[in-house]
Amino acid sequence: MVVEAMTSEGLSLTAFAGLIGVSRDAVYDWIRAHTDFSHAVSRARAGRVLYLERKLMRARKGAETSAAVFALKNAQPDEWRDVRAVDHQHKELAPVVWTAPRWI
Repeated sequence: MVVEAMTSEGLSLTAFAGLIGVSRDAVYDWIRAHTDFSHAVSRARAGRVLYLERKLMRARKGAETSAAVFALKNAQPDEWRDVRAVDHQHKELAPVVWTAPRWI
């Protein structure tokens, strides 16, 4: 489907909607109304994450890396989010907060 081809190039569903000249709401209506389209969108979302992860792996440090991580955090928040842990063992000391990428 076209939605899979477009998102495999990194486009969001909103960008896909703009590309085909419909509203974002129309795309979400189609997802609810058409099972085949819904499955295609699920595959498309996975393809978008694949594109963004590959882009991140090829990126050099700096803005390109930051942009890829930002896009992944929005495209796949369950897998790409900051994890925070607080150590409460030493009450007389301030808590230690460590933030690490999800993949660690």
